[in-house]
Amino acid sequence: MADPDRYSGKPPKRGLGVWILVVMAVALALFAGWFSGYLG
Repeated sequence: MADPDRYSGKPPKRGLGVWILVVMAVALALFAGWFSGYLG
C-alpha cells in the first residue's frame, strides 16, 4: 500500500482525521485517569 502523499512533503489530508482521533483518545485517557484519581 504505497502512499505518495506521505513523501511529497505535505501532510496527507486523510491523516488529519487520524491525528484528531489520536488527540481525542489521549485527552480522554488523561481525563479518565484524572477523574478516577479524583474519585479515588
